Amino acid sequence: MSIGILKELITSERRVIANPETVKALCDLGYVVIVEGGAGEAINISDQEYMLAGANISDAETIWNNCDYIIKYKAPIPEEYNRIQEDQHIFAIFHAEDNEDLIRILLEKKVTAVSLEFCHDGNSFCLAKAGGAMAGRIAAIYALYHSLLPSGRAGKIICNDKSINPVTNALIIGSGNVAKAAAKTFIENGCEVTFLVSGERSLDKLKTEMFDFDFNAYINEPKRLTEMLKVADIVIGAILISTYDTPTMISEDMVISMKRGSILIDATAGYGPGYIETFAHNTNLRDPYFYLHDVMHIKIDNLPAAAPISSVAYANEVYRPYLIECFQHIQSSGIMSETFRNGMITENGEVTHSVIKHHQEILQWNF
Repeated sequence: MSIGILKELITSERRVIANPETVKALCDLGYVVIVEGGAGEAINISDQEYMLAGANISDAETIWNNCDYIIKYKAPIPEEYNRIQEDQHIFAIFHAEDNEDLIRILLEKKVTAVSLEFCHDGNSFCLAKAGGAMAGRIAAIYALYHSLLPSGRAGKIICNDKSINPVTNALIIGSGNVAKAAAKTFIENGCEVTFLVSGERSLDKLKTEMFDFDFNAYINEPKRLTEMLKVADIVIGAILISTYDTPTMISEDMVISMKRGSILIDATAGYGPGYIETFAHNTNLRDPYFYLHDVMHIKIDNLPAAAPISSVAYANEVYRPYLIECFQHIQSSGIMSETFRNGMITENGEVTHSVIKHHQEILQWNF
């Protein structure tokens, strides 16, 4: 069986899903791995390095036409739809909750599609850890950078030196991988960090996982959120990805009450209108922010792509053992590992994942 590794076509996306170490691990299992020429060049990985790892180098059309398994970072884009083969297996970070056209193509071609962010090993969404941690770190770095002029209006450097600045208050809504990574970055830079979390269980888990760090944490209640927004210099929204039926949490009136020059980042950048009312649209790496009510707004749905070299290195450390397990399972039993089956969104012309089924219903997709 053959595995294809493709170069991403999305603008500003330089990442590649598998580095040479991961390719070697798959080749060592006996698979034929074909990497698209130039797939890693944007992050300084040469075709020669992939060849030394055991891969063949070819073009995208050959890979789509001949590989049983396609592994890529992002979902196929419309320019790639006609290259998808019947009964192909595609592993990617699909984020397909609002992509009716993509789901239709996957169903028509009876693709077995595995959305990596949904893969669950029985304890956690294990493959989402890599992207979440990078997104949290980068969201915090964006906030630190944009506190400077000319883009920012706070006009201050945020660093771990109390003689330079009064303490910067960073408010983080959520307690998952994104939230914790952002908090660690803020704490390392001398910020006073406060978490607002969903309940007692999340509160206890957070205190256990971050016992080495100094922070405040409370259960998120409307009155507390309203008051804390008024004094925060930076607010990071890091709830589990919002969907079309997620209720508003931060209203426009709440944003109006925030400090002039404060920064509001939706780090998980979900679907639909979102839980932060003032985000009428996403931003992106090339045009990262807009101002509304004197508050900087940032909502970038691919933050890890801002650090592609680091993101690929970390993601491969996380993904590699699960990919090895999956392809070993395919060899021994003919089916994917349970972790990857948990991430499956389509199979044999049917939607198989509850989250996609839910969006199919609320968005009234008619397949």
